[in-house]
Amino acid sequence: MISYRNAAVEIIRLGLWNHRVQNALAKDVDLPVYQLECVLLLHLDKPDSAGSVAEKLGIHKSSLSKLLSALQQRGLIERALGDTDRRTERLTLTDAGTALVERVQSRAEEIASALLALLPEERRSQFMGCVRTITSNEVLVGIETPRNQTESLHEPTTT
Repeated sequence: MISYRNAAVEIIRLGLWNHRVQNALAKDVDLPVYQLECVLLLHLDKPDSAGSVAEKLGIHKSSLSKLLSALQQRGLIERALGDTDRRTERLTLTDAGTALVERVQSRAEEIASALLALLPEERRSQFMGCVRTITSNEVLVGIETPRNQTESLHEPTTT
């Protein structure tokens, strides 16, 4: 029988490990973690509006504007008003943004290779199935509690 206390400890450890991975990936492409999260979200989920991006990142819409401006200044995203509803803002990656995602993907593949090498071959597909179940279930995270983008958790650490 699995202890929820033990599971909670492992979730905390996984979060800390993930934080280190995010910092390493962000450092590789010279972006703050919260900006990298936004670029990756645009690539992976292709949200239909800026409001949807704010919701998925767990930040207030007012915080998102500064974040998007920084990404736009770096040439990583383009912003445009919605075709049917001019109150919405559509966000797309530029060629530079797509190239950045490809660099992150390449580095993430190296990390995944090292991680999967720790598991016996016969357990790898089971592990990936578990990861997909966890990452596709946002309900468990409680996205309804927005965080401030300027929290220290989002700044890359220097090691």
